[in-house]
Amino acid sequence: VSLFTGGGSIDFDQLQLDEQPSLGSEDAEVTVVEFGDYLCPVCREFEQDIKPELDPLIEDGDVRFVYMDLNLDQFDPSSSQASMAAQCVYSQDEDLFWDYHESLYDNQNLIDYSKESLVGLAGEEVDEEQLEACIEGQERSDALERDNSIARQNGVSATPTVFVNGDRIDNWRN
Repeated sequence: VSLFTGGGSIDFDQLQLDEQPSLGSEDAEVTVVEFGDYLCPVCREFEQDIKPELDPLIEDGDVRFVYMDLNLDQFDPSSSQASMAAQCVYSQDEDLFWDYHESLYDNQNLIDYSKESLVGLAGEEVDEEQLEACIEGQERSDALERDNSIARQNGVSATPTVFVNGDRIDNWRN
């Protein structure tokens, strides 16, 4: 079984990686990009089971991990609302984004994805008024549309979809 799918590659220059939430060194030899959806149960599995295995490699500077949104609103309209909240936290502080990102997956289906529950999930360090205004005003809609557009242009239609150095991973569980 091949690790990569045939023709399953992506041009990283197109991804605008410098504008995406990322962990690790920009100079890392390996870049892992995940297109995810906060309401996707398999994305939660990736976040809780696979990403922790990458964490030591990220900390050592060997791997850069980048997260991009792919909203599958046809399955749950709350998908975009969750991503909007995460993008709003990212606009405040990239480090707080990763805590919030983890909280969204940890609390998947335990909250109603209303503005109030998304703000309540943010924690004390996030400016709640700013977050609420950002969600309400859809202030990060350009970033969400960019991610979703990049996904569509590259045939990414399911989550999680994972690329390693531009090659799409066929079976990320391995």
